[in-house]
Amino acid sequence: MDSSCRLYRQVLTLCFSLMLILGCVTFKTALKESGLEISQGQTVYNRVGFRTYGENVIYYSNRYFGGTFIPAGSECIIQDVSKEAIKFTFNGEEYVRVDWIEDVSTESVKTYFEKFFSKNKSEVGLDKVSPDFRELVQEGFVKEGMTKHEVLLSIGYPAYLGLKDPTYNHDRELILSHNDWYYFKGRRTKILLRFKGEELHEILD
Repeated sequence: MDSSCRLYRQVLTLCFSLMLILGCVTFKTALKESGLEISQGQTVYNRVGFRTYGENVIYYSNRYFGGTFIPAGSECIIQDVSKEAIKFTFNGEEYVRVDWIEDVSTESVKTYFEKFFSKNKSEVGLDKVSPDFRELVQEGFVKEGMTKHEVLLSIGYPAYLGLKDPTYNHDRELILSHNDWYYFKGRRTKILLRFKGEELHEILD
């Protein structure tokens, strides 16, 4: 009985390992076929402001305050890209942007990477920021009157669109089409940014 259990566990472990290997190969293939041509040591620019959690970790959504702030348009040096995370260095420190990609098709991998990074700084859109809000964007804060684009540059993507719609599987355009953005303020509390059209209308604590 014991030997049968051991054999069963070994088979499960082997199957799980093969799944991880195949998943990695599939992701790397999709990344290559996407045309991104992202490689270790390459400089890219973050399309939204990042805030870290704990040991230089960045999740799919940002908190409203806290953590180390990395302004949008910063030079980030790619260390590794996988379906679990994008590892990069900024000012000599290593950071990990954690995620999990279920769909490793070429288009999904491209969308996943370009949601957060661009190879061209001009695509980040810092030139579109109003002079009234440039300092806020560089420091990671928001104010009524900012556009959706300026809010993303400042504090990144919301955690939720509405109370029960997490954004980790949503692309950039879908997020921009909604008007109620929820960010985590504390461990369990949220803050609502409500837009009217393209402008931030209310910040509800």
